[in-house]
Amino acid sequence: MRNRLMGGGPRGGSAVTRLIPMLFAAALVVSPPARADAGDTALIRQARATLDAVASRDGPGVVALIARGDKVMFREERGRANIELGVPVAAGDTFRIASVTKMFTAALVLKLSEQGKLSLDDRLAQYLPDFPGAQGMTLRQLLSHTSGVSDIVHDLQPGFSRRDVDTATLVGEIAKRPPDFAPGAGWAYSNSGYILLGAVIEKVTGQPWHAVIAAQLLQPLGLTHIRYGDASALLAQPIAGMIDEHVPHHAGDDGQEVSPITPASPGTG
Repeated sequence: MRNRLMGGGPRGGSAVTRLIPMLFAAALVVSPPARADAGDTALIRQARATLDAVASRDGPGVVALIARGDKVMFREERGRANIELGVPVAAGDTFRIASVTKMFTAALVLKLSEQGKLSLDDRLAQYLPDFPGAQGMTLRQLLSHTSGVSDIVHDLQPGFSRRDVDTATLVGEIAKRPPDFAPGAGWAYSNSGYILLGAVIEKVTGQPWHAVIAAQLLQPLGLTHIRYGDASALLAQPIAGMIDEHVPHHAGDDGQEVSPITPASPGTG
């Protein structure tokens, strides 16, 4: 399962790997910031101070935008689009949307339910009969992070986020992990639950989850600046996604290790 959507102008050399359902969001196309009124000066000053506090000029890239209606009040960038190559980030670059992919995955599951192709109260075992504990959890619980499925992003094997993995491989990795709690007995944010939903989507439709999202959501809604981030595709101004996996690769200013990633599943980031 792979989730990546993007947009923008060409920037070469971004290192990528795939791990979890992610999409890439093409950069928002907006007009240049309007001249600020006196009353907006404090807002702009605060926005700039906040951006300086959370982003390093030599770290992973960040673009911040504040708008009031159609009027852009503030838009500035910090950091690098590609740490390895030292390429600075710019407004208009293409970002990975990471866990925002979960919204698209959830919307598609609801749409498939409306179409009568599945029910939110179906047991996971109906679609993944070999998955441990699948008979005791429902699709609704996967959607609401109450299934108890252990999150795959915890305690990853070094380098796993740089592998080119598919849905079946991710499901296999999740199956090795003991559950955090019995289905319905608690709540814990779980990327793994959405990876399993991606597998259900593929089982129901016979297509890759990201292709179904494109066909049933993105294209009908005219979301032309969002697309799956296929590593083989030429993407405009792509920003290399980064993950802190404590693997010696690149050291961030905060002393933590950050490595380029290529998202590959329907709900993680």
